[in-house]
Amino acid sequence: ATLLTLSPTAQRLYWILKSYANLGGGRAVKRAETLVDLKRLLLQDETLYPVWAEFNRWVLEPIKAEFHAPEVNFPATWEPQRTGKKITGLLFTIPKVHQRLAAPAVATAASAVVAPVARPDKFNVWLAGQSDQLQRAYQGLTSSTGTSANCLAPAVAQRILKHVAGKPELEQLLFRTRHQIATTKESVKDKAGYSYKQLVTALGKEFR
Repeated sequence: ATLLTLSPTAQRLYWILKSYANLGGGRAVKRAETLVDLKRLLLQDETLYPVWAEFNRWVLEPIKAEFHAPEVNFPATWEPQRTGKKITGLLFTIPKVHQRLAAPAVATAASAVVAPVARPDKFNVWLAGQSDQLQRAYQGLTSSTGTSANCLAPAVAQRILKHVAGKPELEQLLFRTRHQIATTKESVKDKAGYSYKQLVTALGKEFR
């Protein structure tokens, strides 16, 4: 498995399921989790995505696609569990998998000359050293799909994260404001403009 290809949320679920698999003693493992506990584990907020269809579409289905990608190939599956007519949990099945990491390819002299050396993006390098919460916040700030999407330009989102990083009070203020934006009852036509205005008001600073 190549964990570097997984998003922070997918990595979190991967390690949760791997910890369950270790209890199987060589057998497939089944484990049930409530949606409340699962949102707490993956998103640190059980109130996000109150509608099952949105949680499934914007959180679980992308994770499943990442797990089943050829470079990862983690064959865990899950199915919804109901209490009455309401979906209240998931039943995970984690097969016993023996995976080997692929050996790194040895570059030939020709390929070493022809292939350009990719320069790492400074912001992505910086972001990789930040907390999972800040990494998820950046994904949400720049995303254009889902209830928690803020549709901001990457440059604006980067300035916001640089402003709050390392300042616990501002970080929590960012998280709370994004949650308020995601759960607002107002009719919002311009999600980017609305999100930006709310964040500027909360953080007391312009980011454009």
